[in-house]
Amino acid sequence: MGVLDYLQHKLSSAIGGLLGGTSALRFFHAKTLTDAFYRGALSVIFSVAFGIPVLAYFGLPYQNWEWQLASGFVCGFVGYSLMSAASTYIKEKESNPEDLFFVYSNPPKLKKPTKAKRKKRK
Repeated sequence: MGVLDYLQHKLSSAIGGLLGGTSALRFFHAKTLTDAFYRGALSVIFSVAFGIPVLAYFGLPYQNWEWQLASGFVCGFVGYSLMSAASTYIKEKESNPEDLFFVYSNPPKLKKPTKAKRKKRK
């Protein structure tokens, strides 16, 4: 496999990741343009890194550019979705940090064990 084949494989995965990220944009809206750019870049990087190894893991023809495009699409969609879920979770916890501090400052108190009296056998 030459350099041009390698670049072709990565390029087809990157295009699939970009398509997957833009299709996920419909379901997970970004607040700003930079946020959308970061999520889109992450979906492309995710598809370039994991597109071909996923095909090889499942025993699919990873030399075919159509399969690479489809795998890149799925990996890009998953990467964009994971980034959106993580950012939503962090924003929710960032808006109300008192919950986290309350848990650490007021741990639940455990009850003292009571000694049960045993009944004597006759």
